[in-house]
Amino acid sequence: MKDIARTQMLMKMSMEFITRWEARHAYSYADLLHNDCYKRLADAMGDPALSKAADMLASATGSDAALEKAHRDYLVALTRVAGDAPH
Repeated sequence: MKDIARTQMLMKMSMEFITRWEARHAYSYADLLHNDCYKRLADAMGDPALSKAADMLASATGSDAALEKAHRDYLVALTRVAGDAPH
């Protein structure tokens, strides 16, 4: 149940970012991506590659491009893990 709450929180944060971006309000991309939800979800999934991607996302700095690449790498790993999950 906690994973569902974390997923809902990530969705809410993502929608807030999109809304602010579309309205041209300042919002830090780093603030959206630098939180522990990604690591918690990776730990709950129990996949070492996803966990590593979460660590890389948490430590990505320097530019929005670096953050975006780390975020994409995380999503690719998550998609792979979710595809392996039983339905």
